[in-house]
Amino acid sequence: MSQYLLLHGWNMVKLSEVYEFTKKPRGLKYLDFERIPFVPMDFVPADGLYIKNFVLKSADELSSGTYFEPGDILIAKITPSFENGKQGIIEDLPYPFGIATTEVIPVRGIPDVSNKLFLFYYLLRQDIRSELASKMDGSTGRQRLSKSALENLDLPLPPLQEQRAIAHVLRTTQEAKEARLKELALERERKAALMEHLFTHGTRGEPTKQTELGELPESWKIIELNEACEFLQYGTSKQCDEDTSGIPVLRIPNIINGKVNIHELKFIKLPEDSYKLIIESIIY
Repeated sequence: MSQYLLLHGWNMVKLSEVYEFTKKPRGLKYLDFERIPFVPMDFVPADGLYIKNFVLKSADELSSGTYFEPGDILIAKITPSFENGKQGIIEDLPYPFGIATTEVIPVRGIPDVSNKLFLFYYLLRQDIRSELASKMDGSTGRQRLSKSALENLDLPLPPLQEQRAIAHVLRTTQEAKEARLKELALERERKAALMEHLFTHGTRGEPTKQTELGELPESWKIIELNEACEFLQYGTSKQCDEDTSGIPVLRIPNIINGKVNIHELKFIKLPEDSYKLIIESIIY
């Protein structure tokens, strides 16, 4: 693979050879500024490019933090934020610098050498994340990626023009994904509004009445759920496993964003009379 890359003008380099790690300049005093932009970990996205928010704090409120400048990539270094891909770029600040949580590493491209978006998307590769995660230090649950581990990451680097082209394609793809997510969010809002209207006014335009459940059409009745169902079962507390000869069990992890995900199902074996009861409830 490395020979193929070299033949096509790519170089294998260490990340620190072609990218800079931002440091606080000597002589800079936070007390010289009335307010300083601060970026907590909650503002760093796990599925986006830009950090869109910050809070202004006085220097007295910033007992610790990581210095960064506009345009830096802020890479989360603590588990599980790093493994989840939390990283982002903040472009616009009211001052020439900001302070972020201590749990990020700020990185920037070098003019005429490296493109920051190329690195941004490269670090989102799952195999690269896994490789770096294997080098994290610390106790379980509080492990962190060291700056040196990131500096020494082997990086395939194409010519700058190709870096920009690759980053452009990936950015365009991400923009399309973000647009679709906004559409889905609007669809969910419209669905929620429609459900609110239908369960309040019905479909026949009849007068409404106030009930213990809120406003309802006059002709609607309030009953207990067991009056409308022949079979109600909470579920089972029996141990599930991966033996596919049993009955598949729908668990909470299989419900994602209002949809059923049938991957990684678990199965359960029940007494024969339990099978019969379940089958009858489905048929009738």
